[in-house]
Amino acid sequence: MDKRASIIVRSTGRPELRDALASLAAQTHPELEIVLVDATGGRHPPPPAACGRHAVVFVGGTLTRSRPVAANAGLDAATGDYIGFLDDDDWLDSAHVSGLVAALEAHPEYSVAYSAVREVDIDGAIVHVRAEPYSRFLLFQDSYVMLQSALIRKELLRACRFDVTFDVFEDWDFWIQASAITDFLAVPQETVTYRSSLGGSGLGRGANRNPAVIETYRKRIAAKWQTEGKRALRWLEDRYGAAELAFAQRDHVRAETLVRDVLAHYRYHVGALTLAGTIAAMRGEFAHAAEHFASAVRECPDDPGAHFNLGQALERDGRVDDAAIAYRRVIALEPAHPHAGARLRRINSAAGRT
Repeated sequence: MDKRASIIVRSTGRPELRDALASLAAQTHPELEIVLVDATGGRHPPPPAACGRHAVVFVGGTLTRSRPVAANAGLDAATGDYIGFLDDDDWLDSAHVSGLVAALEAHPEYSVAYSAVREVDIDGAIVHVRAEPYSRFLLFQDSYVMLQSALIRKELLRACRFDVTFDVFEDWDFWIQASAITDFLAVPQETVTYRSSLGGSGLGRGANRNPAVIETYRKRIAAKWQTEGKRALRWLEDRYGAAELAFAQRDHVRAETLVRDVLAHYRYHVGALTLAGTIAAMRGEFAHAAEHFASAVRECPDDPGAHFNLGQALERDGRVDDAAIAYRRVIALEPAHPHAGARLRRINSAAGRT
């Protein structure tokens, strides 16, 4: 028998709600309930009795609900084994719920699964696709898992609740809570459409785009999770330090194992990217080395050393024109660099250029 899933819709009764409910009516997962939460304080339009073949549970009220309060009200009313969310101005592809349920059923070690999200402008044109692989360490820096993209096991609610003091980033805070209990499963399906030009369910159009509001709540997230974030970073840096030590001791096999572990947890670690590129270059795998060095450059675009490493790998891989670009960037950042000018002159001389 299929397990029941509940999708919570926090609604202010906007016209776009029709699209959200239509996408839920089209869901292929057979056991689905829609929990429609009134965030207006009793001014919400009458809810439908059903959404396609799926039941609708309406959570009314006489007080206006903020985003976290509305989310908690939906959690209290949901009866599904799995629980997800959908803002009233977004929509889901028909296989969204069934795909995430199948992923969680196949991987009982995870309590959260999430899909990729296509972000569209007011005209419906795709402006970005959010498909970031899971990293707990990145979660302390960026709210990259969108609430409407995820499905969670109901058991997770024994330890996680939406913090009602966060009118913005309540989802970010919730995910950091969850990350202490479970890793998240990134499912390779692009099944959510997010109207970024609207946003702000329960707060008015575009409120979650207000820079002052965002900065205020970002600081509050940082303050709340500062200790936990430092603890996580310490673990990561200890692993990287062990990799550096192994490399210094010429135990390149252990160094590579450790550095791969660091990058598996946080793929933006510049030191680990550089060490991985160095190890690859020592093996003669210059294309692989260039990939790592290019990632380091993306993270530190103003670091001449990162560009020089990339230039060397590209040159040894035979991509001399790209290497020349890297060396020119080194010289622009550090005109007195001791080696970049000589490398660039050698490339130009071989090509008959001045």
